[in-house]
Amino acid sequence: MLRDLIGAAALLATPKVQVVASVGSVKAGVSACLEHKPSLVIMGWLLPDGPGSLLVERVRQVLPQLRYLVVTSSEDSKDVHEAGAARVDGFVFLRDSVETLHEAIATILQGQRYFCAESLEMLETLVVSGEHRADGSLTRLERIILRGVADGLATKELAERLALSTTTINKLLKTLKEKLNIHETASLVRHAVKLGLVDS
Repeated sequence: MLRDLIGAAALLATPKVQVVASVGSVKAGVSACLEHKPSLVIMGWLLPDGPGSLLVERVRQVLPQLRYLVVTSSEDSKDVHEAGAARVDGFVFLRDSVETLHEAIATILQGQRYFCAESLEMLETLVVSGEHRADGSLTRLERIILRGVADGLATKELAERLALSTTTINKLLKTLKEKLNIHETASLVRHAVKLGLVDS
């Protein structure tokens, strides 16, 4: 079904989009990316030999400029969150229309990100309401944000990378500072170094 949807969306694209490979696993996907070096990878998220994040991680080491659009039948908000954390460029559901997929492809190829409205709402809801741990340790997302702060990223840049609003990023930063009882940026950087998130 995904292959048929991609084919239909490619016919709508202007300029025309050429499908250079069609595979069904992380391993085959990595090989196809390295061989063809496409501008955009349209991928499922739950693959037989691993999650989509594994493909993104492996390919990004060699082709850092490659863009990724996730099209999946999974409507689990955690999958949306993991895709956002992996810094994919877009996310739509398999049940979305061909026109939606076409819009996503066109938007991403123009250098922007595209998360369909429902996935974006799921992402922000999960981040605001679910990113808490009873033992006070940092969640994966909090560690990503802390690393971003240590790398000198501005709130807007963090929001773009994680496909979140700046309001959500500010809420997460506030929670992070309160959890660590650290409120100065320089001290946050030192803490990131201490945790091994960035080099000293």
